[in-house]
Amino acid sequence: MAANGPRSIALAARLGDGWVTTGKPSDDVAGWWRSVGDALRRFEAALAAAGREPDAVPKYLSLDAAGIYALSSVAYLTDAAGRAGDLGFTDVITHWPRPDGPYAGLEAVLSAAAADLLAQR
Repeated sequence: MAANGPRSIALAARLGDGWVTTGKPSDDVAGWWRSVGDALRRFEAALAAAGREPDAVPKYLSLDAAGIYALSSVAYLTDAAGRAGDLGFTDVITHWPRPDGPYAGLEAVLSAAAADLLAQR
C-alpha cells in the first residue's frame, strides 16, 4: 500500500503486505531525505500500534520523488539505494529510463548500478 499521511500509514501498517512511500516534496534533497526518515519512523510506530513486527512488512521507497531522477548516474543511484537501506527500507523503486522528459536516462546506468549493488550483497 502506498501511504504518506497519518491515516493511510496506519491503514498500511494494519493491513498492508508492503508499504510504499514517496516522502514529502521538499526544496532540497536533504529535506526530502528527512521527510522519508520521518515517514519511516511513523510507519514503524504504526506497525507497533497494530501489533506487527517492524520486519513483518517490506518497505519500498520511490527514489525519483527526491526531485532528482535516480538513474541520472550510477553514483547517485547506488548512494540513494544505500541511504534507503541504511534507513531501513527493504527495496527502492525508480522509473524505467526514457529517451526524454523527467525520466530521461540510459538503461546502461540502471544495468551498471544494479551490477554494483548486487556485488555488494
